[in-house]
Amino acid sequence: MKKTVCVWLCLFGLLTASGTGLLAGPVPVGSAPEDHYQIAEIEDYSPAAAAAALKDAASNAGSLHLFPYNLHLTAGAVSSQPLVVKNRSGTVQSGTVVFYDYNTSLISIDSLGYVHALRAETDEEIGTWVNAQFNGEKVQNTCVVRVLSQNYNLDYTEVVGEHTVLYYPVSISGEDIQSQVELYQIPLVDEYAYDLEAEYMGLFPFDSAWQIIEVDFGEGELQRVCGISGNPFRLGWNITGNEWQNCFLVPFLPPRSPQWFIMYHEIAHNFTWPSNTFGQGLGQVVHYSEGIASALAVEVMQDILDHPIRYPLGNAADTSMDFVVAMQRNGFNDSFQTWLTGGADFSHIDANIMDGIWLRYRDSAGVNFARRFFTPLQPRFQSEMMPLLDSLALYDFAASRHTLFAALVGAAFEQNLANVFQNDYHYPLVQPLHDYMYATVLNIMNREEVVCGDVDGSTNVNIADAVYLVCYIFSGCAAPSLPAADVDCGGSINIADAVYLIEYIFSHGAAPCAACK
Repeated sequence: MKKTVCVWLCLFGLLTASGTGLLAGPVPVGSAPEDHYQIAEIEDYSPAAAAAALKDAASNAGSLHLFPYNLHLTAGAVSSQPLVVKNRSGTVQSGTVVFYDYNTSLISIDSLGYVHALRAETDEEIGTWVNAQFNGEKVQNTCVVRVLSQNYNLDYTEVVGEHTVLYYPVSISGEDIQSQVELYQIPLVDEYAYDLEAEYMGLFPFDSAWQIIEVDFGEGELQRVCGISGNPFRLGWNITGNEWQNCFLVPFLPPRSPQWFIMYHEIAHNFTWPSNTFGQGLGQVVHYSEGIASALAVEVMQDILDHPIRYPLGNAADTSMDFVVAMQRNGFNDSFQTWLTGGADFSHIDANIMDGIWLRYRDSAGVNFARRFFTPLQPRFQSEMMPLLDSLALYDFAASRHTLFAALVGAAFEQNLANVFQNDYHYPLVQPLHDYMYATVLNIMNREEVVCGDVDGSTNVNIADAVYLVCYIFSGCAAPSLPAADVDCGGSINIADAVYLIEYIFSHGAAPCAACK
């Protein structure tokens, strides 16, 4: 029988079976619904204070926010609007609001919530954060207050998504910023990146509150922040400087295009630090704190670019992000190769070199490397990882963290790389600790890895998976995992995936996901 005829006869049989009760109702896919995570109070956004706990996604926690997200004042001025607490519908909430942890030499806040600027910032100050409690509970974002030498008449607009809010000035010194934000679809891409970082790390930071992204201003390079993680995540702009002296829109592609990497690197800090495994195991070494945030940022941008159906973008956003990803990848790879060629002096290793190592194995192993690498860092594995974390205290502080990184990379690559890290990269590994770590994280990664084509979660790819796909498409069965069910790498789940699976099962067609980048 011809291949095409076989495929369509099989498909017809599956459609008939699906319609006559072969699958009488929705069938769960493999495991229980994914849990989401609550992030405990983070004082001053200190990463070391971040912790994660199991959270029901239906909770209302994190639904309140402090508004406005920033203020730009001059010395002696009073804000034109008070600081208030709102719900997600924008309604000001009645209750007891307490403001705290702000620079009392720079500003004061009266009983109605109006902010009084007491003096101008010095050349090296970057304003102050204002924290708030509402009815005794911490509000999960702050307000950034800047006190500048003059009023720049900044008119801000707020773009609200499901998980993110972009708060930016519609124009700066007469330049139309809003049209560029719209051209590059920045709020939409923010949502894509947030969703992917949440997926990789298995949590929603700041008690599932909106991730605020705000642009604030300094009047010199010492007063300009670049990116500072937290909520809001700050994007700095030197309002008296040139077109390159900001971390929001620069002339990568003239006249301006987004600093995508800085945005998603800083948000990645917000996703990595709430993991106790990351915080205890890797975060306290700056190479890993910065490097893994960079790796996550580059990975989610690559994921967006590689799946245009799942994450549709206009040409401007696509082109500019492709430019930024290539620039970052080339920079990391060049740093690694230069270091390696120069003898791999471990005393000179930094976050960029670490990212070059990470990319070497990521690009050799394929796209699933990143998902494997980040899986043991997810809070749902905290109890399983605790014996490993406790063992760190038995060894040299830095060496034990370097050992954990080597074990994670090797397990994600599915090969013990201890000898490579020791002999080629001159890592100071603790061998018995490495073997224990490698076995622990490899077990988690292998157990949790999504098998492309295993739509029903049985760990095997067979006709039942094709049946499940047909039931999902035509009869309302529960949605399967996209990485498992998108077998033709088209970016969505549809009848083409069912046809692809049938060809694979009955006609020796290509393996599921064979065409994925």
